[in-house]
Amino acid sequence: MTNHHRKPKSLGGRSNRRNISRVPEKLHRAFHLLFGNGNPKVIEKRLNDIWIDPDWRVRVERRYY
Repeated sequence: MTNHHRKPKSLGGRSNRRNISRVPEKLHRAFHLLFGNGNPKVIEKRLNDIWIDPDWRVRVERRYY
């Protein structure tokens, strides 16, 4: 298992509990191979353009607290 920063440090993410997910190392590497350190909109676009059935669309929404 390894730590994954949900918001990358390169984009201003911190190393606090809310921003860290524990994930298997293989999945962590795969995520970064697919998405780099892309923000959610970049990931959304890549998923929809390449990976998702064209009859469907993945949508990212910002949470407001």
